[in-house]
Amino acid sequence: MPEFHSLKQYDVDLDVFHANVLRMGCMVENQLDNAVTCFRNRDLILTESVIGTLQEVNRLEITLDSECRRLIVRHQPTANDLRVVMGTNKVVSDLERIGDEVRKIALSAKDLHLSSEPKSIAHQDMLNQLAGLTITIVHNALDMFARLDATYSDDLISEEGIITMKFRFLSKRLIDEMTDVWRAEPATLNVLWTIKALERITDYAKNIAEQVIFIVDGKDVRHAKIEAA
Repeated sequence: MPEFHSLKQYDVDLDVFHANVLRMGCMVENQLDNAVTCFRNRDLILTESVIGTLQEVNRLEITLDSECRRLIVRHQPTANDLRVVMGTNKVVSDLERIGDEVRKIALSAKDLHLSSEPKSIAHQDMLNQLAGLTITIVHNALDMFARLDATYSDDLISEEGIITMKFRFLSKRLIDEMTDVWRAEPATLNVLWTIKALERITDYAKNIAEQVIFIVDGKDVRHAKIEAA
């Protein structure tokens, strides 16, 4: 972590906080991969495991929030120190939101498993590709946070924008197809919900990258385009 504080205990507590956030990130990343596998293979047992683990993620978010408050009360960090703590805590919030979207994917997979519809899903290949890109961008954002390295943040943020356009293209294509036949197949709706969840996950991964920039450089780039307009 950046050396902004003279108290050794503060550094230790901050390192522990950072490590616990990474543990939460690892859990979320693993369950995202599992949820995508559930959706692809309709694995009901793995689906239930994903949902159960995500409940633990929610409990961990509450624990980390309390840990953050104790850190602030105990050490009363200011300036750069406070920026590191608050930026890290915002990463916790984004991880919890990713967990919520992963749960939606798992529930869609469960719904598909319990349905009597054919195993094939509309545009499965494209969905698999986008899911893979989502997993990669989450992994890269967490790697940035683990190393507190904002070097590749611009690339990640740009990549998120490209992936979002692909998600919207596929969503429009599915909606147009349903409009043509004047009906919405349950499987197609599950694909749409999964696409939306994956799109939101990439957005939260971008938020994590932006928080790394804030922690390392003190720059708030969330609304840079708005301010530049």
